[in-house]
Amino acid sequence: MNKAILISIQPRWCEKIFDGFKNVEFRKTMPKLPLPFKAYVYCTKKRGRLLDIIKDGEDLYGDIYHGKPIFIKTDATSEDTSAFINGWCGKVIGEITVDRMEEVTVDYSGENPVAVYGGVRLTDMEAGYFLGGGLTLGEYVKYKGKGKVYGWHIAETKLYKKPVDVQEYTFVDCLDRVKRPPQSWCYVKEKKDETGL
Repeated sequence: MNKAILISIQPRWCEKIFDGFKNVEFRKTMPKLPLPFKAYVYCTKKRGRLLDIIKDGEDLYGDIYHGKPIFIKTDATSEDTSAFINGWCGKVIGEITVDRMEEVTVDYSGENPVAVYGGVRLTDMEAGYFLGGGLTLGEYVKYKGKGKVYGWHIAETKLYKKPVDVQEYTFVDCLDRVKRPPQSWCYVKEKKDETGL
């Protein structure tokens, strides 16, 4: 049985990956698979944004509300709108091929921090969006904290014509056998024929 990865990615980053603007995915762990390997991309559900809370006893334009609190949310942030319109949220939308994984380090020995990935040294100004990963160097340092972070280099992408339900994948080596998307990534059985193509 060939293993692959099922990886959860936020809608805004899914768009950048499949549009070709993002070619590195940052993760704090990396799988034990021979390179290159296939990763199925699960587009996480839209992120609602809390706009207001109506509370018991609150004056609503002259009427007093009585009852449990009501949370008023939006369906998606502006960054997630395209993925929401395309029906990607909560589905496996395509696959990527990862051909390289290396630890990304930050060198603080000079006047300004420098990121080091694959032997290449990049300052924030040189990188623009740091290493093609969609993050500035400052954002990356905040995400990294004190631990290790690996850059998963994306060599190829394939966007499905029709998104696929996560239940169609066979999870492997998971403690939780419930078929739900992982918070970061998990092993799955590689599918030979994608019905979503």
